[in-house]
Amino acid sequence: MNARTDGKTRLRRSGLPFYLSRGPSLITRGLLEPGAFAHAVHRLTGLIICAYLLVHIAVIGQAAFNEQGFDWLMSTLHRPVYLVLDLLLFGAVAFHGLNGCRLMILDLSIGVRHQGKLLWLVVAITFALMGWGLWALWPELT
Repeated sequence: MNARTDGKTRLRRSGLPFYLSRGPSLITRGLLEPGAFAHAVHRLTGLIICAYLLVHIAVIGQAAFNEQGFDWLMSTLHRPVYLVLDLLLFGAVAFHGLNGCRLMILDLSIGVRHQGKLLWLVVAITFALMGWGLWALWPELT
């Protein structure tokens, strides 16, 4: 096989048609890698936190002008469904922060060979924190 044929083979295995025909399997296979999974979830939790902050600022800004409206809003947000959403937000913030610390450690070239184990440690600590948060919220949920 010469270099010219090899180049054509590489061209056929790249580009938009290749990814469209094999896209889902390539995406899911890629997300099974620890770094890619952590990157995708880190981006997703960052977007969730940004969306929450925008909604939070808008709601608190509107409630600042109306005392009765603020009291109604606080009583509404004390319902169990919103408390569960707060718990999920807490999990997103915990994962985002812990994964950011993991990325800083990896940027210092510490534990690069063990990034998968570090990711599982971040996930385990996140679920432990969410368990603690659920324990703290449980009296309010029942």
